[in-house]
Amino acid sequence: MRKILILGASGQLGSELIDKYLVDPNNIVYGMVRRSATGNFNNIQHNFKNDRFNLVRGDITDPTSLNNLLKEVQPDLIINTAAQSHVHVSFEQPILTSKVTGLGVLYLLESIRQFSPQSRLVQLSTSELWGNSKAPQNEKTQFAPESPYGVAKLFAHEMCKLYRKSYNLNISCAICGNMEGPRRGREFVTQKIVESAIKIHLGKQDNLKLGNITTKRDWSSVHEIADGIIKLGNSDYREEFVFGSGRTNTIEEFARLAFNVFNLDYQEYIQIDDEFKRPSEVYELKADSRKARKLLNWRPTKTLKEIVQEMVDAALDREFVNDK
Repeated sequence: MRKILILGASGQLGSELIDKYLVDPNNIVYGMVRRSATGNFNNIQHNFKNDRFNLVRGDITDPTSLNNLLKEVQPDLIINTAAQSHVHVSFEQPILTSKVTGLGVLYLLESIRQFSPQSRLVQLSTSELWGNSKAPQNEKTQFAPESPYGVAKLFAHEMCKLYRKSYNLNISCAICGNMEGPRRGREFVTQKIVESAIKIHLGKQDNLKLGNITTKRDWSSVHEIADGIIKLGNSDYREEFVFGSGRTNTIEEFARLAFNVFNLDYQEYIQIDDEFKRPSEVYELKADSRKARKLLNWRPTKTLKEIVQEMVDAALDREFVNDK
């Protein structure tokens, strides 16, 4: 049996990876979540009765919990999706973001080096590493992050490369564009747009306040990004790969698609509020994933319209469930 450890198991990507890995009866999956008084397990609770899934408690900022976990499990593959990944929040909580998103990865690397050096690690990096470097961006594009989150991710990214070189560890980094799907956190602007469109349609909300709606992002389906991560994890490559759709759309265009589902004109409801603008902005991210397409045979196919529709359908289900 192949043992797979996923950090950040209850998040959008972590939970998606768990679902996909459990399809194979030869996989045993360990999903690590933070120790806390209360936990949000909505994304993974459907797997609790699966005897090949193990929920484990730990914290990427706690070296002792990582050490104990790796000594006990001895995973064949580790995928780290754990992070404080909200860019705007990273400006408000830069120290926490640096500890979780940056230093936490160093703790993980040390645990692997000391207690499970045979494990393969796939570290989730981010398109935010590129900042305002000219689009499209690929594995060779210069990094110039514009947020505490991006800087913390860059520290983690470079540490992974250093540990791979210095200790011959089996490490790859996946530089991913924005990924969207039904499990997207409600604190992110895309889910905020989707849920606001629904509430406005239902007469439960009057308007939607947003910050900069002209910034461009490369939005991909989380399902397809997860497929790419799995292909990378299954490969022998010890290097970096970019995953993204290769297209770019503004936040305004995302809002238009979401409101169009209900035949609403988004311009009648959106209000620009400086409170939601970042102190430092990234204006265009567009992933050049030709390397992943060629070497991993990875092919993203979902359009942004399809992704938005899937998010709307899932949010509608939640809305009516919550009304009961």
